[in-house]
Amino acid sequence: MPATSHWDAITDLARRYPKILFKPDHVVTHSKAIITGGGGFSALNAMLYFIEKNCSKEIAIELSKFYALDYGRTSQNIFSVFSGQRLHDDQDIHRAQSYIEEKIKADISVEQIADHVNMSKRNFIRRFKNATRLNPIEYIQRTKIEVAKKHWKWGMQI
Repeated sequence: MPATSHWDAITDLARRYPKILFKPDHVVTHSKAIITGGGGFSALNAMLYFIEKNCSKEIAIELSKFYALDYGRTSQNIFSVFSGQRLHDDQDIHRAQSYIEEKIKADISVEQIADHVNMSKRNFIRRFKNATRLNPIEYIQRTKIEVAKKHWKWGMQI
């Protein structure tokens, strides 16, 4: 069944409970009689979800306005911090991740990264996905987004 939790706990929970289908970007998940929330205040989102399903959308919206709650938030991606998926033992992929992070402001290709760690492109992509659960392009994109978020937060130029 699907479940969510705080974005920072998902990696550890997924490792400990591999049979659960974690939805790290979801604020609320609902399966059968189980509703899970993404973080401490996501209990309020779960409460609004429960009210909408058991009363009406109008009542849920009215309560969200009365209590100044953000109604309709479905993703916790804006809060998450991409930490690089480094909970694996593949040293070559660790080297590749470091290379990506060092060269993040440059245009780098999967071929360049594979060459850097002395692998064929196909083998590199397979091992990278095994280790990080992301393909290299997704990893590069998420790393670039995280760099941009940090620079934006502090008002810095990239």
